Amino acid sequence: MRVLSPRLSFLFFSFLFFLSFFLSFFLSFFLSKFKTKQPQIKHGQRLLELCCHHGLYVTNTFFKCKKRHKVSWTHLRSQHCHQLDLVITRRAYLRSVLHTRSFHSADCDTDHSLVGCKVRLTAKRIHRSKSKGFPRINTCRSNDPESSRCFQTTFSAKVDTSSFGDTDIDSKWHHLRDAIYTSALTAFGKKDRRYANWYEACWDEMQPASEAKRQALLAYKQNPCVSTRDALRADRSKAQQIARRCANDYWLNLCSRIQTVEIQ
Repeated sequence: MRVLSPRLSFLFFSFLFFLSFFLSFFLSFFLSKFKTKQPQIKHGQRLLELCCHHGLYVTNTFFKCKKRHKVSWTHLRSQHCHQLDLVITRRAYLRSVLHTRSFHSADCDTDHSLVGCKVRLTAKRIHRSKSKGFPRINTCRSNDPESSRCFQTTFSAKVDTSSFGDTDIDSKWHHLRDAIYTSALTAFGKKDRRYANWYEACWDEMQPASEAKRQALLAYKQNPCVSTRDALRADRSKAQQIARRCANDYWLNLCSRIQTVEIQ
């Protein structure tokens, strides 16, 4: 076997190294010519990073619609469609957006299509400071004879128009108004809650039943036993029966009056 000299072996290995280098270079060059490159959308990447950083949402991607309604620009040569025009909103306002799509038939004097966004707007409620009004008068007690006599006595004691002249009409009216209100509030009392129409119409029947039920409830809370429990159940059942009967009579009478007026 013949052994090469050190000089020849060095030249031989150098030749192999340069040959492999040039072959790899030319192969990579020719392959890069035929390889398809996908364009990098730098602006789109920046927009996505901006939305992720600030918590923004692209509403164009939230709704199911045709592909034609998702794009807003078409390339003239390749006829490839792109989504360039976007509607961006915050997370808090995302529920107000109903739909987002593009309209290609709109004439906007541009090569971009019109992008429309349907939004449901809710007016913000503005809280204003409001002065406390005067308490309401319990007019249900106006049918009580004792309360009516108390009102007459109190009003007669408070009203005094002799000190006003004939020309001082405003002062006389203010004096009468205040006297009527204070006398009615003293005689009939303050209205604690707003009752239904049928309850106020049947006040004479509902008030004793409600008071009896309230007293039975207080007795049961103070002394919870079988007797007080049975008394509470009986008074509660009686009050419920009276309430149903009064409500039924009220609505029947109201319907009959309405029918009578229509016939006349």
